[in-house]
Amino acid sequence: MPKPKIPSLKQNFSKATAISQQQKEIERLRKELEQLRSQGSQTREEDLVRLREELKNYSGEQMVAIEKMRPSRQARQTFTASAIAKRAESLRRLGQLNPVIATEL
Repeated sequence: MPKPKIPSLKQNFSKATAISQQQKEIERLRKELEQLRSQGSQTREEDLVRLREELKNYSGEQMVAIEKMRPSRQARQTFTASAIAKRAESLRRLGQLNPVIATEL
């Protein structure tokens, strides 16, 4: 069985730096989005669509088949009904605030 490739410290640091920069840009775009929402601009919907696309493109959003995803060892195993209800309400109100990070195995 081949030995799995372990990323070097430099590779991990480069990825972490890139992720940090992306998170800062995502936060900037989120703030701009909120500002546009609060202004009630006539072209607000057009601005929101543009910003969402920019956010999607910058964040590296991709579609991944659910069959290809596996939970990490750190994933929670149990959820209370209350926790699920709170999470559902938060997603309805605010959307997904933190990125879902998937790494290729």
